[in-house]
Formats: sequence, C-alpha cells, structure tokens
Amino acid sequence: MEGCEQQHCEKHETCWNRHLAVSSVWANSANAHKQVKREMQLFSRVVMHSEVGERLRQLHERDRAARWFNIRHDGGNPTLYVHNRFGKLCDPSRSGNIATVNQYPSFVSFIGKSGVGKSTLVRAMMLLGAINESRLLSSTGNAFGPDDLEAFAKSMSSPREIPVTKSGDLNHLTDPTTFGVHLYKDEYHSSGMAKFPTLFADCEGFYTGKALSNAERFAEQQSDSSQTLAKHLLYKAEITSPTYRTQDKRGIDLFYARFLYAISDVVVYVTNDDSLIESSITSILEWAAAAVHNSINHPSRKTLIIVRHMANSHDPKLYDDDFLQRSYIKEDVKVWKGSKVLDDFVAEYNSKQEMTECIYENRDLYKILFSEILCCYIPNKNHVGIQPDELFHRYQHLREKIDAASQQAQSLRQKSWTQYNVPTLSSILLKAFEHFRVSDRAFDFYMAARNDNPTPGGISEHLANFLRLVLETSTDSSMKLKMTKHYIALSFVIWALRHLNHCKPSFKLDWGKNN
Repeated sequence: MEGCEQQHCEKHETCWNRHLAVSSVWANSANAHKQVKREMQLFSRVVMHSEVGERLRQLHERDRAARWFNIRHDGGNPTLYVHNRFGKLCDPSRSGNIATVNQYPSFVSFIGKSGVGKSTLVRAMMLLGAINESRLLSSTGNAFGPDDLEAFAKSMSSPREIPVTKSGDLNHLTDPTTFGVHLYKDEYHSSGMAKFPTLFADCEGFYTGKALSNAERFAEQQSDSSQTLAKHLLYKAEITSPTYRTQDKRGIDLFYARFLYAISDVVVYVTNDDSLIESSITSILEWAAAAVHNSINHPSRKTLIIVRHMANSHDPKLYDDDFLQRSYIKEDVKVWKGSKVLDDFVAEYNSKQEMTECIYENRDLYKILFSEILCCYIPNKNHVGIQPDELFHRYQHLREKIDAASQQAQSLRQKSWTQYNVPTLSSILLKAFEHFRVSDRAFDFYMAARNDNPTPGGISEHLANFLRLVLETSTDSSMKLKMTKHYIALSFVIWALRHLNHCKPSFKLDWGKNN
C-alpha cells in the first residue's frame, strides 16, 4: 500500500510540475504593457485553475489522504468516520510526547455554502505559506527578485498536499467538490522551543442535499478507494444525537459546523451571495451561543472572518474592510429577534448580569460570542480590470488576518494556562468526536483535558502536577523559575499551617512581636 501511495505522489508531482511549466510559459507571454509580475500571474493561474478528466481524478485520488472525518448514511443511519489525519500531520513519526510536546496547533476552519470557493481559499493560503516559507518575499511583503520564478514554481510544486478546487467539467460545475472535512498543515511560527503549526480545515459545502461530490464520484471508480481510507480509519460509530441524526443533509451540515466551531481558533465563513448573508450570520451566532459558556477553562471566543469571495458583482469600495463590515454586520435590527436559540441565550445571559452588563445592542452580543469579527473582500478574476497582482494582494491580506487572529488566540490560551500540545489535543479531539456523536450540547474542554489525570491526593501530587505543567508550557524560562519558587514556598507554608498545629500559637506570637 505504501508503494501505491508513493506512486500516486510521483504522479501528482509530475502532473503538477507539468501544469506549472505551462503556467510559466503563459506568464512569460503576458503583454508587457500590463507590467504585472510574472510571479503574481503564476499564483493567480495556479489558485484559480480548474481541472477535468484524468488529471482531476488524480488530484482527488491524492487528496483522499487528507480526509480527516466525514459522515455517511449507512443503511439509512448516519455514521461518523474519523481518520488519523491529525496524527499523520502533527506526529508523522509517531513519537508521542518526545517530538510533539512543544507543538501547539491552531485550527482555522473554512465553512460555507457549496460552490463559494472554500477549497480555492485554502489552496491560496497554502501557497502563500509556501512562499513565506521559501522566503521569496522581500521585507516589504509584495516584491520578488527578478530571477525568482523558478524558485517560486518549485515552492508551489513541493509534495505538500493542497485542496482540489471545483471541476472544469460543465456537467459537474455545480456539484460539491469535496466530501467530509479535509485537514492540511501549514508552516508554523516559533517562540523559543514552542512551535505553533496552523491546520487548515476545508469543510464540505453546506446546503447540497444529496448531491454526489466530485470526490465521491471519482472514488466510486476506484476499486481500492475504501481500502486506502480504511488503512487510516481511527474511529467509526453511529451518530445517536437526534439533532444530527436526520435523513437529509441538514444534520450533517450542523455537525460539521458545530464541531469545527468548537475546536477552531479562527472560523472563516465564505460567501458569494449577499442575499444570504443575514441568515448565515444568524446561524454562525447560534453555533457560538451553543458553546461560549460551556467550554470551561477554555477560551471559547474566537475570531470570525467573513470573506466575500468571487461574487458576481464588484465594487471597489468593498476593499475597505470597515465598509464591508458595516454592510454585513447590521446594527439597526436586533439580530437575535427571530432566532429562538439566540433569543433564549440573550434572556438567560441578561438574567445573570447587572443592568450595565446586559445585552442591549448587536455589538454587545458580538462581543460576548467572538473576540473579533473581521471582513475581507476578494474579487472575481473575471471582472473587468481585475489584475493578477490585485488578486494576489487580496489573498495575502486575508492570510495576514488569519495569522494575526491565530497568534492572538494562542497568546490568550497561554496566559490562561489552557494551551494544548499535540498529545493532549489528540486525546481531546477523540473525546470531542464521541461527545458530538451522542449529544448536541456544547463540548467541555476542561473535563476532556483532565479526564486522564487523577485528582491529586496530597501536596506531593499537587506539586508533581504543577511541575509537569510548568515544564510543558512555553512560558519564558525566567518566569517559570520565579513562579515555581513562589508556588513551592507557598505550598509548604499552607501545608505547615494545616498540619503542624502545635506551631500555630508560637507562629502567631512571633508575628505579633515582630509587628
């Protein structure tokens, strides 16, 4: 089986390099008066390119290895399948704590209606990561050297897995592209010994009904398709929660959305239809309201980025993020009216607060559910006057927003001592899958994280737990030393006051004399 995977990888890379070579010729033949950098043209060409026929089949065949989890209606009953994608990405050598104890992944999830370009966005973010990793960008972040085209193409044709975009076949143009949720690993930033890889989750499109995705259509043609996925199957169980156990796809969409919201630091909602944005934002707020109070000891507030991606209409004013946000995030009509979930949430929240802290306006609700709501506009390449360099900079602008939000979330969790490294997160994710399989309630990160750790039975066990956490955390070493000395000293004082009763009177007497 490993030989087959190697063969598929070589096929994939050969075809990909051939495509890049054609793209390079196309880029070099551009009209000189446009003065658009060849690298920008190449980036635009690769991101937007659609495949057909055998080439598309090869890409979907390769991309099956990136599938993380999915739901199928087996015999009419929805069944959850979880593959070992997270482990393969974050601990490929299966070293456990040895190599991954200082790695703290961040999840960035792309969700939205089918056909809005989620896979295209993830591919663009991955390619920008390859560019940044190869250090081709100058210090200004928008210029390449004159002879960097070959290096640029090489960075994008590396064997890393990237999402498959929509089919170029007109007969399947409106069909969903992917099946389930696929996971991709990007570059990481470091802080001392700690590393923070970014994991992009590309979710199957919503509201597709029972339409067959292009990925599944090609999989049906492959006799070894199920065997390849079964090799990495980690978990399989029937969904019993009534909320997700529906005969149509609405239950599956809701499962994907709630699970990804729960585990993500950044949720990227992609849309190309302004008429649906109001109902879409209401749905996102409902997912947030279901999780914000029950994720104990885990900052459940996260950044929401709404991306208007390749819509049919174009307005240069939408490049202004603030203008786009005012267009999408309304303040005149209370967003929780008309939604029972949000209305109940607001009523319950207000009943527990002082009058000055209650939810009165939409901005009050947004502040409670999300740390920040951002908007970004990426135009359609087919609009008149849209140049490749313009598209490149818009994708780069989105990437900068994602990176900043992801790092902010990691910083917040570091301060609250709720950072999860790869071994801990592996355990938490399995418990999260099991939780959502049987319940529609919010997931409790605190209980999941401590489930395998027995409650300390004495001062020695408390100290042992504390020292383990200190050694695992990425906090500055000088801060660790200072905090450790104070904690141990305080622990001994508390123990003495509790157990050495014969010392208490003299201790109080001496204290009084000294004062």
